Amino acid sequence: MKRKIILIFLVVVSTNCFCQNVLPVTWSFATVNQGKHEAELTFTAIVNEGWHIYSQFIEPGGPVPTSFTFTPGSEYDLEGKVIEPKNLVKAFDKAFEMNVTYFSTKVFFVQKIKYSKPGIVIKGTLKFMACNGEQCIPPEEVAFNFAVK
Repeated sequence: MKRKIILIFLVVVSTNCFCQNVLPVTWSFATVNQGKHEAELTFTAIVNEGWHIYSQFIEPGGPVPTSFTFTPGSEYDLEGKVIEPKNLVKAFDKAFEMNVTYFSTKVFFVQKIKYSKPGIVIKGTLKFMACNGEQCIPPEEVAFNFAVK
């Protein structure tokens, strides 16, 4: 009887160890004022070693591209689209059987805005997919908010 209990315990513990959530990317957000009623919203992704996230510009049929959705507000206007850095990697991905572009280090995405008054909060969500050489995590949505002072 003791052996059965010990065996069940070991199975439960080992299963729990292997099923822990994988968090290969952490996000942070900052507002940088650029002058009177202008600012840059900076999205920073810290990508763990061996992992990568995808560009906003992925062909159909590939991985989920990184995307940004802003909650509409009358207090601000987006100036252009979210700018992504040039330090991306272009490579053939066997899993998707196509060329893809991705980032595998610290990444800064920037959205320029014009706002009508200080003290506003800009909210929204970003969506991304992270993969390594062996697996991909399902696409994740992360809520963000920026306080513009």
